[in-house]
Amino acid sequence: MTVTFVINMTSCLLASVLAGATLARDPGVKANRLMAAILACAAWWSFCEVVWNQCVDPMQALWWIRISGLGWLWLGALSLHIAIEVHGDPNTRIRHAIPVAYAAAAGSVALYLGTPWCITSAVPTAWGYGYTFGPLFPLVYGTTATLPVVLVVLGHRFYPREASAGERVQWQLAFSGVAFTLIVGTVSDVLLPWLGIHGLRVGAVSMSFVGVALALSLRRYGYLMLAPSAFAREIFSALKDGVVLLGPGDRVLMANPAFARFTGATGTTQLRGRRVSDWLPERTAQPASKPRSATLVPDAGDPFPVEISSNELITHQGQALGTALVVQDQREISDLRRRLVTSGRLASVGELSAGIAGEIREPMTAARNSLLDLQGAWAQLVEIVRGNGLAEALEHRVAEGEELIEECEEGIERVTALLEDVQGFSRSGAVREAADANDLVCRSLRVALPRSQGGVRVEQELGELPAIACAPQELKQVFLNLFANALQAMQGSGTLRLRTRSTLTGVEIRIEDDGPGIPEADVDRIFDPFFTTKPVGEGIGLGLSISYHIVRDHGGDLRVESEPGRGTAFVVELPRMS
Repeated sequence: MTVTFVINMTSCLLASVLAGATLARDPGVKANRLMAAILACAAWWSFCEVVWNQCVDPMQALWWIRISGLGWLWLGALSLHIAIEVHGDPNTRIRHAIPVAYAAAAGSVALYLGTPWCITSAVPTAWGYGYTFGPLFPLVYGTTATLPVVLVVLGHRFYPREASAGERVQWQLAFSGVAFTLIVGTVSDVLLPWLGIHGLRVGAVSMSFVGVALALSLRRYGYLMLAPSAFAREIFSALKDGVVLLGPGDRVLMANPAFARFTGATGTTQLRGRRVSDWLPERTAQPASKPRSATLVPDAGDPFPVEISSNELITHQGQALGTALVVQDQREISDLRRRLVTSGRLASVGELSAGIAGEIREPMTAARNSLLDLQGAWAQLVEIVRGNGLAEALEHRVAEGEELIEECEEGIERVTALLEDVQGFSRSGAVREAADANDLVCRSLRVALPRSQGGVRVEQELGELPAIACAPQELKQVFLNLFANALQAMQGSGTLRLRTRSTLTGVEIRIEDDGPGIPEADVDRIFDPFFTTKPVGEGIGLGLSISYHIVRDHGGDLRVESEPGRGTAFVVELPRMS
């Protein structure tokens, strides 16, 4: 009795510990939970045998013998279920047999526990109790043992699809444990008692060998074939980069949530078994020694750039387990690279404009000097004409000449100011002076209004503003750009609103139009260099970018508020002069 007690109690404890360890290894995988259930059944079977061998009353022992069926009558259905889960094919036809297997096991449990037709009596032995069988025991045992027999005979067909060498070894160890349990348990717990030979029963003890086989696999390979996602699941889930474990044939064994998001899948289980080339057609099967660029094609949505790198996974024995693939989203980096290129183009434009402005300034200065000389000569001519009494005859021509000279002076002043503006775009730190923001914005409005077609109504609300320190020509160009955009958006009809007010830190200028507004997708890019919503040929996308740069260089801020269909407002905030 002492030997029997020690063997069965050891088996119970071993199976319990292995069940807990298997479940704790990776409780999120169904195959892992099923394996833990098998070991828990073995622990219950061993525990019941310990108890019934310690009973004094044969009826009490008979009750524990029958209730032990809760441990071993489920083993056939659980074995089939775990084999199909590890196989990994959700469409296999044999999967439909799982509910039937569980229903048959439930019927066996009902017969075994609720009737005397399976176990009729408890037989006293030298170490405890044996049992005698009823007429339905062969049916109940056959229902339970048939499925493990099928799995052992046809085990090679249940290998995971395209299994690696390490997985095949683990699979063979697991089937060896099932076969050993089936043979030993049938002989010691069924065949010999049926013949009236009540020897040492080791059926429950042999169940622990399945757990031992899995423990040896875990020690040797570092992961269980039942749960290839066991290692570093928490780390993988937190990574922003996509991580994929690929088996032979480049099929997905495991993927983290980031890669699932890249592909457009709602969960990682949808990816298992698919070829990674479904999303990365440019990837070769050979591991890449260095990261390289590729394009990921999701199941839904537009392709986007990624960077991929891969490493082959090798066991300590040199056996290939698969390939680890890391996929890094390059959309943000690609956008930053594009912005850097356009910034370089803008810098080149600034340098070019500065050179052109310098070349134009010299002839414009000469033209201005010549015009000043002409103005002096014209004044002398007027005095001569008037002194000789010819004023009435030439008065009209004299007035025209003076007007033309004034227009030429105004034109030269405007061109010179524009040249200063262009050069200002290529440099910061222009000379600042005190200025009235209301005066600057109104001057810019007067210049911009002639561009409208006469159908635009202007509303002005000008508040009392403190002085600001600025480069007046630069700010006038900002306001001119904003007015021009507003007028073009309204296309000749609508209301242009100009509001200015004093704030705690400076002044605020608000320019609103009731045009079509800016699409929501374009609002965040409206100040990007070379970005424009205008038709091709009507704008190069530099006006708002330069305006934003000028305002920020003055220590202020330029922002846009827009609602499609209801117009747009640009708000300029500038600090007061200290």
